[in-house]
Amino acid sequence: MTDKDSFTRHISKEELKLLARFPEENPHPVFRVSRDGKVCYANKASVKLLKANGVTLGSYVPKEWESAVNDVFMSDSAREIKVAVDGRVFMLSFTPIEGDDFLYAYSTDVTDRVAAENAMRRSSESLARAQRIAKVGSWDWNIATNDLEWSDETYRIFGANPVEVEATYEGFLSFIHPDDRDSVDKAVNNCLATGSPCAIEHRVVTSKGEERIVKEYGELFLDSSGKPEKMVGTVQDITDMRKTEESLNKAQSLSHTGSWEWDIPSGKVVWSDEHYRIFGLEPQKTEATYELFMKYVHPDDAGFVVKSIEDAFSGKKKYEVEHRVIKEGGERRVCRGQGEVQFGDDGKPRKMVGTIQDITDMRKSEDSLKLARTIFESAHEGVVICGADVNIESVNPAFTKITGYAEEEVIGKNPSFLQSDRHSAEFYKAMWAEIEKTGYWSGEIWNRRKNGEAYPELLSITAEKNSCGGVEHYIAVFTDLTGAAGRDDSRYKENYDPLTGLPNRILFADRLNQSIAHTERSGGILSLIILGLDGFVKVNNRFGYAAGDKVLQEASKRIMRSARDVDTVSRFGSDEFGLILGDIKNSGVAAKMGSKIMESFSEPFKIGGEDIFLTISVGIALYPNDGRVGQSVIKNCDIAMQRAKELGGDRCQLFTSEMNEKAMKRLTLEKELRLALRREELLPFFQPKVSIGTGKMIGMEALARWDHPEKGLVSPAEFIPIAEETGLIVPMGEHILRESCRINKVFQDAGYPPMMVAVNLSPKQFTESNIVMMVESVLEETNLSPEYLEMEITESMVMEDVENAIATLKKLNEMGITLSIDDFGTGYSSLGYLKRFPIDALKIDMIFIRDMTVSSDDAEIVSAIISMAKSLNLKVIAEGVETKEQLELLREYGCDQIQGYYYSKPLNKSVFELLLKRGKKL
Repeated sequence: MTDKDSFTRHISKEELKLLARFPEENPHPVFRVSRDGKVCYANKASVKLLKANGVTLGSYVPKEWESAVNDVFMSDSAREIKVAVDGRVFMLSFTPIEGDDFLYAYSTDVTDRVAAENAMRRSSESLARAQRIAKVGSWDWNIATNDLEWSDETYRIFGANPVEVEATYEGFLSFIHPDDRDSVDKAVNNCLATGSPCAIEHRVVTSKGEERIVKEYGELFLDSSGKPEKMVGTVQDITDMRKTEESLNKAQSLSHTGSWEWDIPSGKVVWSDEHYRIFGLEPQKTEATYELFMKYVHPDDAGFVVKSIEDAFSGKKKYEVEHRVIKEGGERRVCRGQGEVQFGDDGKPRKMVGTIQDITDMRKSEDSLKLARTIFESAHEGVVICGADVNIESVNPAFTKITGYAEEEVIGKNPSFLQSDRHSAEFYKAMWAEIEKTGYWSGEIWNRRKNGEAYPELLSITAEKNSCGGVEHYIAVFTDLTGAAGRDDSRYKENYDPLTGLPNRILFADRLNQSIAHTERSGGILSLIILGLDGFVKVNNRFGYAAGDKVLQEASKRIMRSARDVDTVSRFGSDEFGLILGDIKNSGVAAKMGSKIMESFSEPFKIGGEDIFLTISVGIALYPNDGRVGQSVIKNCDIAMQRAKELGGDRCQLFTSEMNEKAMKRLTLEKELRLALRREELLPFFQPKVSIGTGKMIGMEALARWDHPEKGLVSPAEFIPIAEETGLIVPMGEHILRESCRINKVFQDAGYPPMMVAVNLSPKQFTESNIVMMVESVLEETNLSPEYLEMEITESMVMEDVENAIATLKKLNEMGITLSIDDFGTGYSSLGYLKRFPIDALKIDMIFIRDMTVSSDDAEIVSAIISMAKSLNLKVIAEGVETKEQLELLREYGCDQIQGYYYSKPLNKSVFELLLKRGKKL
């Protein structure tokens, strides 16, 4: 507590003014000091105090007082010092009086209080030592004032600096791990609502980022009227204890082994977490019993499980049995149970401890090995297994049937003895180079049987690697192609696009690998080009798929005419094509080819007598610069093509490493965003809307926030654009709307004054979903009256299709929903259409509010928007208000409501509810 706080507790300036009117009768010492430090007045009660400190009327104050007196005159604020007189301690308070060139001094005897504080301090030090030893801190929360006091050990547990921590409930919540905040908040609110003690384990994140596990216990105290007054409690650091338990649980989890203990006389059973998981149960959520164990044992196995337990009780043998269990949910697993019985002095069984292990995967592996052996023995394809030294370790019967060699003739040999004379040494060198790089090779090859006959076979070789990346085995599987009728026709269908006759993606990848192998030998450069038609989906939508097929056929011809005879042109699928340019000198050759193809698309396509113009986006990647294997080059080339489309299409784009980094980051974020929707990590934060006239909160805007389990709160600027591009904005928007309405209804049911919640509509929601039906469903589900929902739309959203937009807005308006235009002034700002829209309010964009106090242009724009809105009988909300100067100027212009950091930043549900409780005003 500061000196100023202590003085305020004793006497205020107003009270001192009153005391100064009758100082002589005042039982407390009161005297006056001039600016030069002289005592110019003293009442009777102050004589003893002054005399004891060597002061008389008209003399200067002692040197010990000078600093406090000077501070009062300099800062115009009160100061306190302690003085001693005859073994008593007095608190001497100096305070200025507005309008006077003097200060007044007022003294209070605090001897007893100081003694009590010293005793309390000694007691507190003892308590602090005890808390530090036990790693248990204490806390005291005044609910009415929201003041929260922590003991020193509590600060240590939270890794917090008392000076930097906000001593409020919200400050406490800021240390809670994001995943645990809701459960902690619920536990506290349950205590406040029911009066029952609050006991919960949760994680905290210290100021240094360290994660700790704590156990909290708190009890509620009521005032004389029965209302919650304060909560007091303890917090214990149990991180080390939990780590020990976690290590044991992890070891059990890795080995799929659970442990158990059975106190036989009492019947009490304890299971480890892994034991619960083996049975498909959530750890520690269900009371473990012998009956529960038998419930999950397969009925056909229950008899010999019981018999094994009885044999263990009789001392005949240890409990060891394999049996099946039927997990919660119906999945069947195989388990091995082991246990020992501990007997009492009377020879009766007292306790049984043991383990249960899930051996399902082990049994499946054994079965898989048996099955693999059966397949290996009975397969029609020849199979050869070689070691890391490429010498044969095993062959199957089909190998003998196809080649004529018996197993004992080939074991230990290199398979090269099977080679025919139809392939060069370079062919085999390229084949093994591909295997070394990618771990796989596939193609047609000619080999020779034992009788000398050469024959064609379809061969695939796979390099099986160990966990360290080293090759353990080479597995070759081959099919004899001799006399395979219709083989050529089948290969054509597998490798060529039926619509354009071009090689498909499979053949393209094979030829790319061959081209890469050639480039590797020659030391040259290879270029890959991927081409995507811009806006092709509109052709299918407007003219139908038959017309779209003709466009694709014509597009393939134009690309073929632009390419060289030695180049490979492929149709990847849909509206994308690929092109391989081998033996080029630099990327400029590929860029010229891309420009040539783009130019060929300058001529229109003829569809149903109409001329349709299409453009094409071109992505270029090089080998070896942009990838060491075929799939890497294809991936990076596709990234470049997608970047060309992002930039508006009809352009040629070379791949860069920055593109790949950006694409990977975007793909990762998109994947995590999809998971976040399923896991309900997206939640609304609420920013208050405040009436300028009354200063009261009258509404709130719901803003989407992503509480990422590892990154914390992700900025909307990162995930909203991705949600818009991928269409995830539609389910995300519906989720935020539903949660916002639900929480608003919860606030109303809790007795807070009803208010509107404003929710933003995205363009995709407005145009690509049945927005009216969705809103009706949400309101019905949450039981929120439509009058408490406001929907915010942008100008550009409704201007894309004005008539349909007006019809949709009217339906929403007829439901009783309030409608407002968000970010007004940044879109079309068509006043003619604005009069037709059934809207209730305009929100002035923050770009105008931000500089309105320093820019006359922005101030005039804001004033004009407010005047125009008033003429149309619309309410005006200013967003982004951050300063008092902005507020006062908006008040002068006649703005109705404000929203911004000047009042409050966006808050989560719990913190926002505390704001409602306090009823904060401007």
